[in-house]
Amino acid sequence: SWMNFQNLDANTEYDVYVRAYCGVDDTSNFTKISFRTNCNPIDDIELPLFEDFETWATASINPCWLKGNSNTSTSTYPSISTSTPHSGSKNVYMYSTTSYATWLVLPEFTTAISGLQLSFWMKAGSVSYPLIVAVVPDVTNMTTFDTVAILNCSATSTWEEFVIPMSIYQGTGGRIALISPNGVTSQPYIDDVKVELLPACPTPMNLTAVATGTETAVVR
Repeated sequence: SWMNFQNLDANTEYDVYVRAYCGVDDTSNFTKISFRTNCNPIDDIELPLFEDFETWATASINPCWLKGNSNTSTSTYPSISTSTPHSGSKNVYMYSTTSYATWLVLPEFTTAISGLQLSFWMKAGSVSYPLIVAVVPDVTNMTTFDTVAILNCSATSTWEEFVIPMSIYQGTGGRIALISPNGVTSQPYIDDVKVELLPACPTPMNLTAVATGTETAVVR
């Protein structure tokens, strides 16, 4: 038989106790099942979203976010770290290797992704450690995603802010994800993630000095 529960609260843990009724004065013991309802997408009124990970436990995450990795033998990474965060006492440690990737997926938003701006702080033990900003159409298949930006810190073990106008993304939907890819051992840290409506005048990004002289420079 089916039990259909209505009018539940979003993002709420429920315990349901069930027992069999076999006749008058004849019932089984109770069996318990627990579940959490899905999160509501974040709407414009709730923006900007700011997450500094201070309320996250070491081994768990905010249920409106998702984390995972492609290593079938461990669920440890990404993890919450207290190692020199950008602010407060916690940050996210993204650890990947040549054989598996790790990812952190942001909540859903009612606004089209192309109408948002993402910013966060990152540091890494090497400037060769990449981090991919992506849009994932289906979070049950993290091998398929649209790359928005591939980022590297410009200095070793130094916090650096990255601002990504998501207008770069021209797809039709999904969820924003931060991915530490496989193929290279990579250990970036993430802190102070912010999602806001795309400003009318977005911040320039990915500036590069392409030519410098003694008295001149070209910045792209």
